[in-house]
Amino acid sequence: QMQLDRHYYSMREAFLKVDTDRSGWLSKQEFNTILRMFNINVKDKELDALIAAFDANRDGKVSWTEFCNTIENGPWLSDAN
Repeated sequence: QMQLDRHYYSMREAFLKVDTDRSGWLSKQEFNTILRMFNINVKDKELDALIAAFDANRDGKVSWTEFCNTIENGPWLSDAN
C-alpha cells in the first residue's frame, strides 16, 4: 500500500508540475509532457488516442480525476484476467 501511495504522490506531483497554467486539467501538450516525464514517448496519433482514453467527459482535456480513474480502471485491465 505504501509503495502505491508513493507512486500516486509522484504522479500527482508530475501532474501539478506540467499543469503550468494551474487550470486543473492537462492540455494535449501538457499531457505529452507528463508522459515524457515517465519516459513514455508516443507519436501524435497515439497521443490523441491516449487522451481520448483518459478524457471521460470528452471535453478535449484531461482532469486529475479523469487521469486517476483511467490509471486505476483503464481499459487495459480487462485483458489482464
